[in-house]
Amino acid sequence: MKSSIWLVLTLMLAGFSLGSGLVSAQSPDADFEAGKRLYREGVLASGAELAGKGFGDVEIRGEYAACVRCHRPSGFGSYEGGYYIPPITAPYMFGGRQISRDDRFRALFMQAQTAEFRHQVRRVRDRPPYDTSSLGTLLREGVDTNGRSLETLMPRYALSDQDLVNLEAYLRTLSSTLSPGVDNEYVELATVIHVDVPAHQREAMLGTLQSFVDWYNKRTLGDMQLAGHSVYGSSLYTRYSRLYRLNVWEIDGPPETWREQLENYYTRTPVFALVSGQVDGPWREVGAFCDELGLPAVFPITDMPHDVGHLGGYSVYFNAGLQLEADLMRDWLVQNGSRNVLQIFDPARPGSEFPASRMREAIDGSGVVILATVELDDWRRRVAAGISDNDYDTLVIWQEDPSSEELISWQKHAGADNLLLPSSALDSADIAVMKELGDSVLFSYPKALEQNHYPERFRARAWMNTRGLDYSAQTVQYRAYYAMLMFRDSFVHLLDHYHRDYLLEVLEHQIQGSPNPGLYPDMELAPGQRFASKSGYIVALEAGKPSMLRQVGDRIVP
Repeated sequence: MKSSIWLVLTLMLAGFSLGSGLVSAQSPDADFEAGKRLYREGVLASGAELAGKGFGDVEIRGEYAACVRCHRPSGFGSYEGGYYIPPITAPYMFGGRQISRDDRFRALFMQAQTAEFRHQVRRVRDRPPYDTSSLGTLLREGVDTNGRSLETLMPRYALSDQDLVNLEAYLRTLSSTLSPGVDNEYVELATVIHVDVPAHQREAMLGTLQSFVDWYNKRTLGDMQLAGHSVYGSSLYTRYSRLYRLNVWEIDGPPETWREQLENYYTRTPVFALVSGQVDGPWREVGAFCDELGLPAVFPITDMPHDVGHLGGYSVYFNAGLQLEADLMRDWLVQNGSRNVLQIFDPARPGSEFPASRMREAIDGSGVVILATVELDDWRRRVAAGISDNDYDTLVIWQEDPSSEELISWQKHAGADNLLLPSSALDSADIAVMKELGDSVLFSYPKALEQNHYPERFRARAWMNTRGLDYSAQTVQYRAYYAMLMFRDSFVHLLDHYHRDYLLEVLEHQIQGSPNPGLYPDMELAPGQRFASKSGYIVALEAGKPSMLRQVGDRIVP
């Protein structure tokens, strides 16, 4: 019984509208999966690449010709190079829904407005719904159901009749039903927390999330009670307001047991999105769960993201975590002429094995640096036995809590000029002992430097202080706060289009220029990207300033 309920939920989330006229109108010979592949990947039923003539009569093929490139996974379109790309969801294409005043206002508000762009957004687009024949005319000739030619940005495609009906079958499901988790009053949110997350981090994350929800709900209720007049000077968006309800999904045990626990939570309360969250280990199992359901996870707190795939998964991360740290080290080693590098890792700890594996891949591809890899216990035995290991110029140690005394001993034993450590070592190492090593001890640092100016950092701190959030894990607080802030700023732009794919697409747009409270450098997302910050530093401890880090070399963008 449980598995059948889960199957129905999965089918609904995949876009099937059971009993909907938008779906039943499709051809009985249509291949839905082939239509989905054509839309998302630009691959025809035959396996050949989709081909079309784009702007300036330039031929485009394959993934560059795929509908998803411009119309996005949701079908709600985008704003590209000053061009307005209208929605092609099932209600707009086949159900007679027209682009509303609110949709037009949002498009104008969210995009730099050239005269041509304003004309495109405001242009009357009333037309009869499409059927198979008129859809073929649209795609092959660029003429809509009113006989009007589309803008030249829209490609003209060479489609067979079978590919046409396949694509139509998929388009008739595209955002045809609203995603679960939103009703007329509430949007259901969840956060995932593992029982083994340290108590101070747990309190910091959950306290910040719940405080944000309480604050937002009180403010929203106040707006709703102003007799149709919002505090922003217009009643235009008040009817789209929803209160937030936060569900805490507490999981325990090893990663292979998480999926069933998450499924049980979701079956009881289908949510619209996950916000923040923290687990003991890699995010892989939670990320795979979200990808299967099409459930957005907005900025989970993890150093080990899962593989987001070619088209981007449903988890949006602050950065690539330890993978990025390995890449920062790799680029620094190459730039600074290192030739013989030894890395030490603990195979029993994912936070050590994961970046060591990434470092092997990154170094092997550089063609410059020679890398040797030794397991921690083996290295300790070699040091204790006095086996000579002094041929290395750099020692990379993947430990979150290294012994400072051991580091000094290991550096002497290896004869290394430099020690490279992950940023997490800054939280646990004996800084006083580290400073004995001087400039030879370095850290990868994929975060914003404390000395850089981020005005939003002070606003966030003031917000937390007024809510009495006095925890010892401020970095966790800032991450949770930012995750809620970005969900709020993205959700408000959905209007009544409560679709999860669309939430991610709006989030991609909102992240650029967002109020970054000094978490990571240069946060932005291009379509399909899932790592907001893509750069970092190599840093050293600043003498005489206990909490200050000194940047070594330029900022690195791997």
